[in-house]
Amino acid sequence: MTRPTRPLLRWALIASLAVNVLVAFALIGAVLGRAGRHGGPRGHLGGPPAIAALTSGLPQDRRDDLFRRLRRDGAVSDGRARMRAGEARIVAALRADPYEAEAFLSALQAQHDLQSELARHGLAELAAVVVTLDPEDRAALAERLGERRPRR
Repeated sequence: MTRPTRPLLRWALIASLAVNVLVAFALIGAVLGRAGRHGGPRGHLGGPPAIAALTSGLPQDRRDDLFRRLRRDGAVSDGRARMRAGEARIVAALRADPYEAEAFLSALQAQHDLQSELARHGLAELAAVVVTLDPEDRAALAERLGERRPRR
């Protein structure tokens, strides 16, 4: 009976990885260079909507500080290269002949772990910047976030 659930588990892990890859790339893209610029194709700074709203809602000097911090953080600054290397491992595992399911699953797990690490670093730096805001700036940030919330 475990046979039918294994393929479902594998596909669930693959779907989860795909979502995580998109979120991680969006976060890294928002952090490394594009996040300080407006006018992207979607009209905001890029990245996951909650992160993009937080970063774009920061006062410009604090936003600049956040991006400087992230560029200095070695775990994040080389994130794109590490993500590409992880994707290459996944592709290599898929192309392997003979195919080794465990190698593929291991590559997926390594990519997931990397995404979690990058997100942890990014969110910690964001929190470190937000904690420096004065009460008025925090209130203004909360107001901007409340305005951006999609209406049902």
